[in-house]
Order: sequence, then structure tokens, then C-alpha cells
Amino acid sequence: CFWAPECHIIDGRYYLFFSANQKSSDALESFAITCVRCDTPDGVFEDFLRRPIFVMDYPTIDGNIYVEDGHVYLYYSRCCFEHNVNGLEESWVYGVELKPDLTGILGEPQLLLQPEQEWEGRSSSTTGRRWNEGSFLIKENDRYYMMYSANYYMERHYAMGYSVGLSPMGPFVKAEENPIAECTDRITGTGHGCLVRTGDGLKAVYHGRTEATGEARVGFSAPACIQSKKLKIDTLKAEMMLEI
Repeated sequence: CFWAPECHIIDGRYYLFFSANQKSSDALESFAITCVRCDTPDGVFEDFLRRPIFVMDYPTIDGNIYVEDGHVYLYYSRCCFEHNVNGLEESWVYGVELKPDLTGILGEPQLLLQPEQEWEGRSSSTTGRRWNEGSFLIKENDRYYMMYSANYYMERHYAMGYSVGLSPMGPFVKAEENPIAECTDRITGTGHGCLVRTGDGLKAVYHGRTEATGEARVGFSAPACIQSKKLKIDTLKAEMMLEI
């Protein structure tokens, strides 16, 4: 059960981070995050750890990496599974610094985001859960912008918001204008996005569904920008990147 891969260049080598259920656990959900490496982006990747980078007493998914001044930061989602908060199971976003050789963590993970805005509970009545997951960090000038997703990824109301901090480990303050990417007449279930700098400017890449694709998730790209310290995504101009 492999989950949410991300490939990053660190010290000239390509590292592919992903989540998977642990063989050694009998729990229904035992996700942990690890990475494999290669000298080229197309593989074959070496499983140099042969174990998770770290293991918590809860399942972890959606690893995102940010590198700055020789420090490697990992952001991840604590799964909703058996995490009861005031009668609802919740998913939270944490951050932690990795060891330089990526074999473990430095210090304890810090809680960065948890559900608190009204729109983040649109799926709670049908699922009994609230989510903050699928984080992604980018720096613009002197601020750090963390995108994240909320609601159930299989429902139309899966959507993206963002928060702003002054350091890679926050604290992060959620934007009042959230969500910044949500369902339209054409695309639903918009979530787990990242930002990519291209020759045509900043692009948001995320998954969603259309009437034609049904329940299958497909990739979309939409223009994005950071202006007046606010992150904006023009979902009305989203283009499908993959056909099914």
C-alpha cells in the first residue's frame, strides 16, 4: 500500500519519499514514511534504509520535504485513524527536521496544523472525521507558505487552503480567505497540491475528478501567484495533465 510519493534532489542525488503500511504491524493502518535514492530521477532507486525513517505511535502519510541552508525538514500528516478529538477523528500536520543523512529525525515532531476553520468540516457529518493533510511548503521573500488539504479525498468537497509562517517550523497562521482551491462546476475533489516554478510563472499541481473520469483521480495544473503576501490559485483555468 504505497502512498503519496515525492521526489527531491538533496546533495545532488534523487530521493523518493513515500508512505507504506509496515509489514511488522498488525494494525489496520500502520503507515510510516521512508525514502529510496538514485543518481538519476528515472531509477532504479536503492532502498538504502530498508525501514521507515521514523515510527510514531500513530500512522503517518503525505511526506513533504523542504531544504534550506543545509537543513532538511519533513512535513507529514498524522492519519485520522483512532485519533479522537471531541467526538471526531482528526488528521493533523506535523513538521520535524531530518538528520543530514536522512536516517532519522532530530528532536520531536511539532504540531503545525489542525482543523479549525469552518470549511474543513464539510465532510464531518458523513465521515465522522476532519482532515488537515497533504502539506506542501514554499518560500517567497521572507515568508513560508504551507498549502494543505481538508475534507474527505473521495468527496467533492476535498479542497485546499494555506497558512503562513516566518520560519520553516512556523508557527503557521491559516489564511482567512481559505479555501483557495475547491470544487467547481467542472472539477471536484481538488486536493493534495504542490507549487512549481516554471518559465510561465508559478503553477499549482493537484488532483481532482471530472464527470468523465468518475472516481479516478487525475492531475491538473492551474496558474498560481503570491501577491500582497497572499497565495492565489486560478482553478477556473485548470488544465488536465493526464487523460484516462
